[in-house]
Amino acid sequence: MVKKGPGKTYRVAQPLRDIQENIKNAIFYNVEFPFYLQGGIKDVRNPRDYVRNASLHAGNRVVVKEILQIFFHL
Repeated sequence: MVKKGPGKTYRVAQPLRDIQENIKNAIFYNVEFPFYLQGGIKDVRNPRDYVRNASLHAGNRVVVKEILQIFFHL
């Protein structure tokens, strides 16, 4: 398997950035996500960060790494 480097990212032009921000606010800020979803979710009632995420996984005996390997091409 060939290891790929990080992809290029580009900053979105201002008019499109405003539209994306409006869509994000209209949809995602009105959804109550379950607590087991952690990544990048802002929630005032149930704050999420890497410490809380780690605490959810602490003590587990099974580690799933295949999905990450496929996603990151490891």
